[in-house]
Amino acid sequence: LTCDDTSYVDKVKDILGKHFQYQISGLGYEASNKGIAWLQAYIDEEGNFKTMIIPSEQCIPIWRDSSHIELESMIRVYETV
Repeated sequence: LTCDDTSYVDKVKDILGKHFQYQISGLGYEASNKGIAWLQAYIDEEGNFKTMIIPSEQCIPIWRDSSHIELESMIRVYETV
């Protein structure tokens, strides 16, 4: 990340966490193998912002438009043990 306001960049890096760049690489790998990739943002039990890659085969996107740019909702299907 780069920006003229270094304090802003530092705050964004703190929020995203030190492993975010690695996750973005994993997201690209998922997209190149499966045609699309999904990143879920959430707040953990301690109130921290987190992200995780959701396997594409578990996702059924509901698109708002025919060009698949605007996502209306998502259905996630997966098995539990």
